[in-house]
Amino acid sequence: MSERTPALRRTVLYAIGTIPTATAAAVALGNSRLPDDDTGANGVDYPSSARTAIATVDRIVDGDHVVLLLEDGGEVVDQVVVPVEEFGSAEEGDIAIVVVEGGDLLAHLLVPERPC
Repeated sequence: MSERTPALRRTVLYAIGTIPTATAAAVALGNSRLPDDDTGANGVDYPSSARTAIATVDRIVDGDHVVLLLEDGGEVVDQVVVPVEEFGSAEEGDIAIVVVEGGDLLAHLLVPERPC
């Protein structure tokens, strides 16, 4: 594993902690963007266009790419395709909390069940 793994885990855990706040803001503002002050506990600054989302592993293409379906309010709103090496071990149907910006996956955490 790389040196980035502990920092990445802290970043993802911070992102998970922002979900209730981001969700409330998304409902109030009508979008799922992170708040402007989205500095992680480990000092990572996400771009203001980054967003936290629930994602489902839709499929793994030829063992090379993972296709993630991003959800907002229980509906699929986008998809992100990442190399298997970047996403790690995953199976179809796995649930993850992700931080994305544009089509780029910035951080992710596989979770055992879909968050409320």
